[in-house]
Amino acid sequence: MTFTKRILRYILFLAVIYLLTVLYIKAEIDIDPFGGLYILLLACNIVFGFYALKLKILPVVLVSAVIPVISIISALLMADHSLFPGNDPYGIITAILINGIVIVLCWEVTYQINAFIKSVKSK
Repeated sequence: MTFTKRILRYILFLAVIYLLTVLYIKAEIDIDPFGGLYILLLACNIVFGFYALKLKILPVVLVSAVIPVISIISALLMADHSLFPGNDPYGIITAILINGIVIVLCWEVTYQINAFIKSVKSK
């Protein structure tokens, strides 16, 4: 897969994550917010890993279970550092942006590791 195709898929994935996160925040659901966000991100990551990156089952499931934890923790840690102080007084946009950046970085690392393993096996 070429780099430009991966970048386009990441952008599409980030747009879907952003829309689903905003919809989840706006909806008043009577479940734990972090548990619901974890399940939402887990489902989106599994779909993205299978259909966009075309990875095998084991790496997708393992990485999809770890990425939401890392992204939620990093979003909580970075929400205090408001990137848009005039437009985002509560740090929500900052948290969603950091969440997306962490997810893309984790998937790119996973993809590069998978590509490296495939190149070593082919030799």
